[in-house]
Amino acid sequence: MISWRKVWTVAVTEFQNAVRSKAFLIGILLMPSIAALSAVIPKFAGDELDKLERRVAVVDETGRLYPMLSLVADQWNAAQLNKDGSVKGPRFRLHEVKIPAGGRPEDVRMELSDRVRDKEIFAFVELPKALFADAPRIRYYTDSPTFQPLPRWLEEVVGRLVIAERLRNTNVDPQTMLALVREMQLDRLGLLTRSGDGHVAAAKVSDPIRSFVTPLVLMMLMFLIVISTASPLLNSVMEEKMTRISEVLLGSLSPFELMAGKLVGVIGVSMVLSTLYLSGAYAFAVYHGYGDAVTAGQIVWFVVYLILAMTIYGSLFIAIGAAATDLKDAQALMTPCMLLFMAPIFIWMPVVRAPGSTMAIAASLVPFATPVLMTLRMALTPAPTVWQIALGFVLTLATSVFFVWAGGRVFRVGILMQGKSANFAEMWRWVRAG
Repeated sequence: MISWRKVWTVAVTEFQNAVRSKAFLIGILLMPSIAALSAVIPKFAGDELDKLERRVAVVDETGRLYPMLSLVADQWNAAQLNKDGSVKGPRFRLHEVKIPAGGRPEDVRMELSDRVRDKEIFAFVELPKALFADAPRIRYYTDSPTFQPLPRWLEEVVGRLVIAERLRNTNVDPQTMLALVREMQLDRLGLLTRSGDGHVAAAKVSDPIRSFVTPLVLMMLMFLIVISTASPLLNSVMEEKMTRISEVLLGSLSPFELMAGKLVGVIGVSMVLSTLYLSGAYAFAVYHGYGDAVTAGQIVWFVVYLILAMTIYGSLFIAIGAAATDLKDAQALMTPCMLLFMAPIFIWMPVVRAPGSTMAIAASLVPFATPVLMTLRMALTPAPTVWQIALGFVLTLATSVFFVWAGGRVFRVGILMQGKSANFAEMWRWVRAG
């Protein structure tokens, strides 16, 4: 008969030891700080790099496009300046390079390539004579292929100028031709809704924060909380096993009671972390006018799936800690488990792009990935249907129950075992032997 009073005593002890440690307090501040810096620093550095003016050489073999391209570049550069004169975006300073009479294009390309290497210019682009053919192509040369604003700008603008040149027979000036092929603006909207009284509400503008950032934040919170609270269980169990503390504890309670207490205690720690992080994220969202970005239902399911994830991976790490006799063997056993847990992070982008796809649905129903991916999908549009949420919950709950049962059997044998560490095959034999 399981004594839940003993389980609760172990859980309270584990919880107090965790929340009173310096590592826990440092982790509370360190994790959100790292997340904030990882978002702010790249954006700040990117903004500063984008404010640089880049000199671009243009070899216009058509002899017709450079004047209009230069005009568009001047308009673009003017738009990158704020009213106070500060720079808000990348600017491109163009200058034309002509191929000398009787000269070879290869020599001009080589000379411009050397100028790029010497940092005299950032890049150069060729507008070939065949640009007005059925399949026009421009050639862009640079030693910074990861910088995308310039090639994207060239591709878009030159494409419009080619169309404008084809309209030259309208006998209008360049400004009018540019107006004829002006880029179309796209408004991203949601769907219209009808209220109970039959009134049709206008579609709301799709907000990238609500449609992309919110799901990503919830997913990463789930991942970080589980990885930071479940994995220390392995070290805790190993430490008690190697110092023989577990043998003393097992004199007054059963192995399952000890394991269950540790599991309940670490789930309590994860609840504290989720409360702190979600509260901080909500306060930040309210301050910036996004207090309605997450619903109460999403928070409830976040907590439910967090408990299930902690149960699955907490049981797994406790079992590994009991089966291993040294840290090296424990890390070898833990590696495939970590890869299993991190698998959803590798496919989150396809899920965001198509949350209703067969791949997204199937992946979110795999119990090891359900807590992370279902949390992500519930914050996306379209959200998962009721049957998908229910099936994912049932499968994950069944898996968590199985892992607690199996982990208890492994823990019962492994916690008193000394000498050689067990592998997964031996651990499975312990489960089957009962």
